[in-house]
Amino acid sequence: YMLDDGAYMAMKVVIELARRGAGTSISELFSTLEEPRDEVEIRLKVVGNNCKREHVFDQVLQSFQEAAKRVPEWKVDEPNYEGLRVSTFHSEKESGWILLRMSLHDPIIIFNVETEIENGVSIAARKILAEVLPKFVEILDIEPLNKLIKATDLK
Repeated sequence: YMLDDGAYMAMKVVIELARRGAGTSISELFSTLEEPRDEVEIRLKVVGNNCKREHVFDQVLQSFQEAAKRVPEWKVDEPNYEGLRVSTFHSEKESGWILLRMSLHDPIIIFNVETEIENGVSIAARKILAEVLPKFVEILDIEPLNKLIKATDLK
């Protein structure tokens, strides 16, 4: 179900708090979660004339699925509830993930990236651009992706 992320997560938190019973605080619930070394949300606008968001998303999704089969460092996570999530690997061990999803309200395709390695966001952004998006440069504004790559090159 394409649910709003925030509302969905809020309900999951409430359910988990109820499951654990009285005396469990939200901060206690989140205390064991770790922050990724690097993360980014890449929002690409659908700019092609007469392009429907859902149609473009389906095409990008198919391209991402095909790329996940070709790119040795990517492995599709199962099950996928929203879009497509792949785990990323570096030196034979899991190093992060990439999630492709569609905005519920705006004509935007979103890639969320989390990584545990130095320059992992830049590596993922380059792979997304090279392996997933080459045939979509006319219908997606890929400038946010290019800016991200340039910014990480300057570090």
